Amino acid sequence: MQSLMPLGETVTTLEIDVGGKRMVIHTGKTVANVDDPKACRTKLAAKTDAENILNEWDMGWHRVTVYGDWRKQALQLARLYGLTVNEEDRPG
Repeated sequence: MQSLMPLGETVTTLEIDVGGKRMVIHTGKTVANVDDPKACRTKLAAKTDAENILNEWDMGWHRVTVYGDWRKQALQLARLYGLTVNEEDRPG
């Protein structure tokens, strides 16, 4: 079953590697629900700096995506836990 997600919304995508003490994060704006049965059934397309994300991609494929811009809070959490952060959508 495919869930249709709201469009035109800001999303934050991140992954935390607790053992490796690092986090990756990027944000985007939702633009389309992707109707393709391959891999995960519910897929969401977002507008973002895809070229920079591809250049900075790290830590594998599976991420958590949440609605809203949670970058500031995620960076604060990373600082509290001493995590190294890769902001994949920003030159770095």
